[in-house]
Amino acid sequence: MPGIQSGSASSRPLQGSAAAAMASASGSSDVVRIAVTNAVSSASSSSSGQTLNHLMQLPSGRSLASVVEELCRLWRLDGRPEDYALRLEPSKEYATERNRGGALRDGTVLKLCQSPGRVLGDIVRLLDSNSEGGGNPQMRLEAHKSLARLAQDAAVAEEMVRTDVFFRRVVKGVVDMGGGGNSPTEQQVSAQSLSLLLSAFHEVMSHEEELVSWEDDRVAGDAAFVSRVASCADPERMPRLLASDAKTHAVCLSILESLALSPGGRGREAAERSVSVPGLLSLLQAPDSPQEVRRRSLALFNALFRSGDRARRRKMKEAMEERGTRRFLLDGVIKRTLDEETRHQLYVLQSLLLNLLEERMRTAVKSEDQKALEKIKELRKLAFEIRDASGGASSHHSGGGGRKFGQDYKRLGFTNEVDPTQDFRKETPPGMLALDLMYAFACHHTDQYTKLVLENSAAAGGSNDCPFARTSIEVARLLCDVLRIGHPPLEAPTASGGAHFLPMFFASDNPLEEMFSVTIQHVARTWREMRATAEDFSKVVDVAREQVAGALQGAPVAMEEYRKALKTYNEISEARKVRGKKKD
Repeated sequence: MPGIQSGSASSRPLQGSAAAAMASASGSSDVVRIAVTNAVSSASSSSSGQTLNHLMQLPSGRSLASVVEELCRLWRLDGRPEDYALRLEPSKEYATERNRGGALRDGTVLKLCQSPGRVLGDIVRLLDSNSEGGGNPQMRLEAHKSLARLAQDAAVAEEMVRTDVFFRRVVKGVVDMGGGGNSPTEQQVSAQSLSLLLSAFHEVMSHEEELVSWEDDRVAGDAAFVSRVASCADPERMPRLLASDAKTHAVCLSILESLALSPGGRGREAAERSVSVPGLLSLLQAPDSPQEVRRRSLALFNALFRSGDRARRRKMKEAMEERGTRRFLLDGVIKRTLDEETRHQLYVLQSLLLNLLEERMRTAVKSEDQKALEKIKELRKLAFEIRDASGGASSHHSGGGGRKFGQDYKRLGFTNEVDPTQDFRKETPPGMLALDLMYAFACHHTDQYTKLVLENSAAAGGSNDCPFARTSIEVARLLCDVLRIGHPPLEAPTASGGAHFLPMFFASDNPLEEMFSVTIQHVARTWREMRATAEDFSKVVDVAREQVAGALQGAPVAMEEYRKALKTYNEISEARKVRGKKKD
């Protein structure tokens, strides 16, 4: 019989050392010597209670199906060859044409056992004879346990989909699984079965080779199924007996995340309809949420945020602000030990929130934009006018009140004092965002703003002054570049790339405004340290970029840490000298 070494048959289980000893006998890289153990009943072995073992040579061009068929004849097994398959030991994974290249080596031990189709057939018959409302609920539970365990094997999962067991018994089972009767035992069994079916679904959908599309009408299009999954991940809707089942919560969150990220849009719409953002944030912020549930909650929030339109993203940000989510993440998650996946999800959230500013960054300021004009006028007013104690009439800092606006705009550092909006129009990005940041600095840190402007606004517009407006626009652009605003989150962010997780962005609801306020003041100091003139503007910006990038390398937790981490010009200069010497 070709391929089978019948002379090596044994009635004793094959030991690992025996399998390994035969490995050196193979004389060709196209042929592997393997051991096969008969793990199923046969006419000859059942009476003796023994298993049969065989050594065999397997050419690379020979199909596993033909090997199984030949073994069935050799061992006189009952049934069809399709009822049997080869399984790897000790992993218990089925050997297939797809995985044989990486799994079968000289000395590999295989077991001949029931095929995925036959095993699933037995499970289906068990479920049919013990359906909900009749039969033995414990037997039904055992069948569901088998489905959840076997679904981890790619060969079984593929057979589940091919024979429709996946949709008729798993997907439909999740929807149909009811309360399980009146007794506490029956209800407990029903809850366990629901958990196992959700796990089986997740396993089938998680295999490397996509067996079922998330956009499939029987998945994303099944509103009842998606709603049931969402209810099992919502603290307010989840079945009572699953309330403490962290593993099931995490599985449901992972399923919803995959739906939200599915490329066709149907899964995303199904997830958006079914998931309650307030409920998701409640699960994320629950004091007793296990780490895996919190991580998966964060990943689902990011997936919904990423796939949503602009209006939905803003509503999700508002929901975060209403619940103090940033502060919770900082105190309850970030300041504790972080695993890499949670750190990455926090980085993704940071990036998505910053990207809400992309529209402002890419919007040029128009001369007829009244809101923008009012902000520019307020910048001039806060810098050069002083209100009396009663809040009444105002006067200019440096002289009488007859100063023309154009002169003040020049002192503020605008290059176009006739129409300052032109400065933001030609510099896009950062466009409107630069004006927003300047305005926030002036309004929220008025004393520092006034001091900075007056120290750098000689009446004659001296060339040694640091032009506030021009510098602010460049600092805004620098921050947009370093923080990658307008770009999707990196899959593997690294500190060396300048785009990484920054805890300080969770210490405030408007972290970029705070970062800009700190940075523009430091750049003004750097200008003075360099004794820069207008001709040195680009040099100052280069130093500022190095200062900001260096300060972020340490991932500061608070804005004050960031401020302290910004190096002086002398420190930057010394570091450059050291690098130059190393190159030499």
